[in-house]
Amino acid sequence: MRLTIVSLLLFSCLHLPLGSSSSLDSHSSEVKETAPSHAIGLLNLSTGSVELHPYDWSYMRVELPSSYSLASISVQSSIYDEANGTSSRKRERLPLMCLRNGGPPIPDVSRFAVNGLVLTRPSEGRTYVQDHDDQCYPLRQNMSFILTYDKVPPGTYYLGFFNGLGLSRNQAKSTKKGLGFSFSANVTAHGCKQASGYRGESCNLRVDHLSAAAAGASCHNSTELKFYSLNVVQVAQQLKLGLKSPNNSTGRNHQIICYARLNALPGNDNGSHDYSVEISKEPLVILLPKIGTWYFKLQPLRPYQEEESQSVCYSMDWQVEVCSNGMAGPNCSSRTQVLKGVHFGLRTMPYVYLPDVTKSKTIKLHPANSTSTATKSSDSAWTYYFFNTSKGTSGKNMYIRVEPRSRIEFDLYVRYSGLPSVDLWDYCYRNHKAEGKNNSIMFKVYEAANEGRISFYLLYPKEGDWIVGLRHKHVGSNNYSDYDQTSEVFVSIESCPNQCSGYGTCLDKMDASGQDFTYSYCSCDVDRGGLDCSEDILQRRVWLLHDLCLIFSNLAALLPGFWTLRQHAYSEAAIFLASGASSGIYHSCDVGLWCFLKFNVLQFLDFWLSFMAIISTFLYIPTIADPVRGSIRVIAAIITATLTVIGPTRSVNVAATFALGALCLLLGWLIQYFTDHHRGRRQLQEWPIQTTSESESVPRGNCSSCTCSSNAQV
Repeated sequence: MRLTIVSLLLFSCLHLPLGSSSSLDSHSSEVKETAPSHAIGLLNLSTGSVELHPYDWSYMRVELPSSYSLASISVQSSIYDEANGTSSRKRERLPLMCLRNGGPPIPDVSRFAVNGLVLTRPSEGRTYVQDHDDQCYPLRQNMSFILTYDKVPPGTYYLGFFNGLGLSRNQAKSTKKGLGFSFSANVTAHGCKQASGYRGESCNLRVDHLSAAAAGASCHNSTELKFYSLNVVQVAQQLKLGLKSPNNSTGRNHQIICYARLNALPGNDNGSHDYSVEISKEPLVILLPKIGTWYFKLQPLRPYQEEESQSVCYSMDWQVEVCSNGMAGPNCSSRTQVLKGVHFGLRTMPYVYLPDVTKSKTIKLHPANSTSTATKSSDSAWTYYFFNTSKGTSGKNMYIRVEPRSRIEFDLYVRYSGLPSVDLWDYCYRNHKAEGKNNSIMFKVYEAANEGRISFYLLYPKEGDWIVGLRHKHVGSNNYSDYDQTSEVFVSIESCPNQCSGYGTCLDKMDASGQDFTYSYCSCDVDRGGLDCSEDILQRRVWLLHDLCLIFSNLAALLPGFWTLRQHAYSEAAIFLASGASSGIYHSCDVGLWCFLKFNVLQFLDFWLSFMAIISTFLYIPTIADPVRGSIRVIAAIITATLTVIGPTRSVNVAATFALGALCLLLGWLIQYFTDHHRGRRQLQEWPIQTTSESESVPRGNCSSCTCSSNAQV
């Protein structure tokens, strides 16, 4: 492990041009030279060495403020870079790094993240990241990414590191097959001073805020860009921006293009702005704009052969239309309900959103239904629910249940920071089918057996303002006020979707960088999988047969146990029998049948006694004294126990145990050799002395003399 860390450090030092620090330092030097009074450092986050076992994962939260201009992500891992890349490996076994805006990435359920995966080696130097809901990259030994304000807007982003994907990622395993690796990540960001009014990569772009006090004419060069910002602080029906009398100094009309973008400076490319229009001819109109700061870039187009010194002047005209009296929707004809989060103190359900503090846990549909204007003349009506999710809820799941008890059918539309409609939404359920942007199925639906009841989960949602719109489709009756009073809507934040379907345990895990952020996930039973443990990986009969074979296979320990008993090797017999018994009990607990002790204790005993059985086998081969064998066994027990505590399932422990056993065998043979050699030399030294003494005590001569001599001595 130390050699791996040292090699990573040396490699990162020798390859600084590929890392984030060099790229960011070059940019920071440019920033200092261009506008040293406006550029500052905003963020510096790092993780220590994080180890990922097979099908394990970890997250890192990164908050990019609104004034950031450039950020860098540098990742070092212990993964060996293959010569042909990772294209030959299955995608389910690929180590990945994923980036998602708003919540932790879940590439298992995002078709866009996996299908859009590029399995080629990242280019040397800068790798610019585009703004997508989910974006994944095969993890390499050294990687660096550059985030710029024009490609990736400010917000809260999450880095996810995955060692394999698929249904078995949440599955409980006693021994995880595959290769593990360790990684470390560092994120730094530079930006502009918040109060300076300057933005951009070099903090040299002046942004004028549109307000009542800032109204007036604006003049600038015909080739000069002009930037404006406008805050939308509440749900609006429409945002309108126009120009009054756009012309140049000679009085001729001038062509001006307006680009608009939410929470970031817009650019000319299609992916770097949300709206564009030739504002010199018609105003910019944004229907149902999202809450946040809107930025506008006005770019005059200089007519052919016009001098650059020509100036263009205009005055801005803007309007934000908002419904009054708690109304919203088409023609401001639908009522709204503002829900407040009530903390219930339950770990599995920390927040429930209600219109008041009565803690009734349900919201009646009838008081919030549309007004009587939606009758025969309309084929549908809307009801809107507004609520705000607090910090930390992005690691949980949003739960919405609609339980109508009437003849009204519902379509459900969910949108972040904006009023949803039939055309504008982030997630929707209509015509009995769930849909999400970019083919994402982060919107998980559960339909109950009784007709009409539907449950929805938004997996790892963004933190902030959410709006749920219920579109009531007319069925049979001409009066939308004809509701059953028992129809209800339920909105809450839950730790795990569907309570892990009853086949798993809901667990919490900390952010890899040590921030105050935890996310919840399901740890499923061995025969179940998926994010909510709803997937049946193994049939019950096959699973039971598999577990019984796994448990009773440990009866094989009886053979070496009884054989060593017959050889009077009682210590070895005890180790063999204890190893088989502990392994059987451990696997019985792991599959959920019976746990004699805590899981981690049984796991330690299983692996440690198995390691000791290997050591005892090696020690039994040489012929050495029992005290010496016992001393070596004690030292080996301390070493193997330490290895087991550090990591029982590490594959390196097996190699270390066999190496230790071979060392014990060699040491035993050496002791046996020197013992036999010393005993042989002592016998050779004692043998001549005994022969000489006997020959001197017996006189030489015939047999009679020997007899007489013997009798004489007696």
